[in-house]
Amino acid sequence: MIDYIKAYFTDKNAVFNHLKSAYGMNSIHYSSFNKTQQEMINYDTHYKDFFNLNFKITNKNGYFQNSLHTLFNNLNGSDINRNDNDFSYSNLLTALDFVTDISDYPLQECNLSSQLEFGFNLEVPFDVDDFILNQCVLLNYKPHTYLENTDTKTLKSLTNGFYRLKIYNKGKQFSNPNQLLRIELKFIDKRGIQKLGINKLSDLADKENLFKIYDLMYRLIDEKLMIVDNIQNQTFSNYKKRKLYNFCLPKYWNELPKLKVKSEKLRCKKMFLKNNLLTNKKILLELMESKFYELIDK
Repeated sequence: MIDYIKAYFTDKNAVFNHLKSAYGMNSIHYSSFNKTQQEMINYDTHYKDFFNLNFKITNKNGYFQNSLHTLFNNLNGSDINRNDNDFSYSNLLTALDFVTDISDYPLQECNLSSQLEFGFNLEVPFDVDDFILNQCVLLNYKPHTYLENTDTKTLKSLTNGFYRLKIYNKGKQFSNPNQLLRIELKFIDKRGIQKLGINKLSDLADKENLFKIYDLMYRLIDEKLMIVDNIQNQTFSNYKKRKLYNFCLPKYWNELPKLKVKSEKLRCKKMFLKNNLLTNKKILLELMESKFYELIDK
């Protein structure tokens, strides 16, 4: 579930003093001319890593960042940074306890940034690369904002407002022979988290808040992510294929007259449903639902 986080300490000096006393910290010092103040300003950055978790204290603020999922795996003996297995609610609590123990600072005094990630690893009965490259086509009728396809990674990102969906081939990334799909919701604006009433690191220990994040992710995929079974593999006429392909093109939606957009969206959904092109989307949502309830109860 919860993966990458970044959280700021409300009292950076308290955390700095504890970390320096208990563990020692690495430091970088430099000076730079400040045009506003018309003087040289000294800057200090103090940092310390605990497994994959990065703690940093600067003149301006103090924070820690990285994947809690990977941290938990490191705490349990993983020799590399990885997040391709399950990460349950009880695992999350263990990771948060580690943060508290290391920093000697209460979770309720740590403010979440805009970079929270929440996702699942799902074994799926279809080809993951084909699903990512050819079937996850549009988010809110807009194209992907990032695509990477190499021998070791397949990743597509699609952005809508305060949110980004990231879809990976985790099997390829970690040489897993199974068809392992990872799908994540990433908050890219703090207002997206705050709309859910989630502000503090301690809020992530509350199951109700995890339900809120999950419900948001589910609705975003169900209502806004266009996932269409590979049209090329269907035994449709070329004419029908062209019509269906048009619905998958951002250019088609961009050029539609405004008065026709609503009716065309309805026609699009009806055609996909009528032609049985939503099978893999249904599978994805069912697997997500099953996985979430499995992990939240562990």
